[in-house]
Amino acid sequence: MVRLVKADDQKKKKPGRPPKLIIENQVIIVLQYWREYRTYYHIGLDWGLSESAVCRIVYKIEIICKWKIMTGMVYQRVQKAAAWNPQHDTQIKKQHPKIQPKSASTSGLSAQERINQ
Repeated sequence: MVRLVKADDQKKKKPGRPPKLIIENQVIIVLQYWREYRTYYHIGLDWGLSESAVCRIVYKIEIICKWKIMTGMVYQRVQKAAAWNPQHDTQIKKQHPKIQPKSASTSGLSAQERINQ
């Protein structure tokens, strides 16, 4: 996760104000939020940040990680779709059990009586 965030951070055109926490600590904050179900308030107390700063950090890193994960999933799906053979599905015939129509003469008989006929 740290590598993903660092790679995204290097793509910035304008550096702006440097963050209060390094990227590794920001990732730890997100992991605390996900794993421990801690509130922004309590995470902020531990790290010396406000709730809104923690919220911005979590949101930023979630977006980066989800985008990278989703693009990886899409790439894997494309690879699987390229390997899929549509002929395979059409060659396999489904086998359904044959249903015998009920005859009028045996409809009132029990199962044992039908066997004995």
